[in-house]
Amino acid sequence: VLGLLPQPGVVLNDPYGVVRSRAVESADRAVRYSMNVTDRQNTAAGRSVSRFGGAGVHHIAFRVGDVLTTAKALRARGASMLAIPDNYYDDLQARFGLDAAMLDELRRNHVLYDRNADGEFLHCYTQPFEDRFFFEFIERRGGYTQYGAANAPVRLAALAQQREQGH
Repeated sequence: VLGLLPQPGVVLNDPYGVVRSRAVESADRAVRYSMNVTDRQNTAAGRSVSRFGGAGVHHIAFRVGDVLTTAKALRARGASMLAIPDNYYDDLQARFGLDAAMLDELRRNHVLYDRNADGEFLHCYTQPFEDRFFFEFIERRGGYTQYGAANAPVRLAALAQQREQGH
């Protein structure tokens, strides 16, 4: 009905179980929507369905021109950003060999990073509101068209850690 085209599915590893994700996109990629399913109640997707009476939107992503500048501006305005563990950035260094200044900038601003042959993907998240909804801010460089699925387990673990700490 909407003319959205299904994309290949991916498996995401939530600390509490497997989540299957599949995106649909408009031909010009101006509209992109990911759908997640799981049979585990304690995953982020499972909790959304069981605790809040059915499926719904758990986050909205905004494309920005410079995610590092956006993250700094959000924090300056008092936004609570999802804390990404330091060891994630150690792994980034090992995987991509980023220069120290770039790596430090990503770490300080809790920005995640992915890269493939087509380009780069930088993104960050707010902390969830009422343990159910958050915003994502993304920057695509070059021809990167994916969703940063390599970072999903890090995001899901950070969300689980935050929830366990009662934030």
